[in-house]
Amino acid sequence: MLFRSIASRVDAHSGAADSARDARRVQAVRMTVSFDDSAADFDQLNVPVAVTALSVVSPDDDIVAHSRAVLGKHAKTFRWASALLPAETRDDAAIAYAFCRYVDDLVDEAESRGEAERHLAQVVAKLDGQVACDPLTEAFVSMCARRGIPLSAAKELCDAMATDLSLVRIADDRGLLRYCYGAAGTVGIMMCGVLGVIDRRAR
Repeated sequence: MLFRSIASRVDAHSGAADSARDARRVQAVRMTVSFDDSAADFDQLNVPVAVTALSVVSPDDDIVAHSRAVLGKHAKTFRWASALLPAETRDDAAIAYAFCRYVDDLVDEAESRGEAERHLAQVVAKLDGQVACDPLTEAFVSMCARRGIPLSAAKELCDAMATDLSLVRIADDRGLLRYCYGAAGTVGIMMCGVLGVIDRRAR
């Protein structure tokens, strides 16, 4: 289904990275999100701050084209809205969307909970630099480095998807805020970076 067009490329990169790709891997400061148990609204949540990249890789033209196609097919309203953005920003927004869609589909198309959990763990391992990235994830990591987006936001999104694999019970407002942050606020953090938002209150 979605991303089947690059499935072979993803599989091809599941082993060790070749020396050229390994040499240009993006190394970024990764920061975690922690929540104060007494937090009652987003102003009291300790959300990620920007990271500084040590090196940056420009996205592959094929990945940019693929990301645009994914955005156009699955997010038609967002695609029209993205036309108002500068070209580079529009492409980075497409990469962010394509990555999130890719992760979401890994879970949705898994045949079992165990398979979905393994997929999510693999994505987190890629974000942590523990295994070789597929082309899309590599482009996403590089984009995050260029835009000062903390990779912890993507990992928190994966954690939220893992939580959704079982029954979710929300006991109070604080729990609801946690859930909303994981499901949607994480993407908001990514888009703050894409759009150049630097005010911490927006993050």
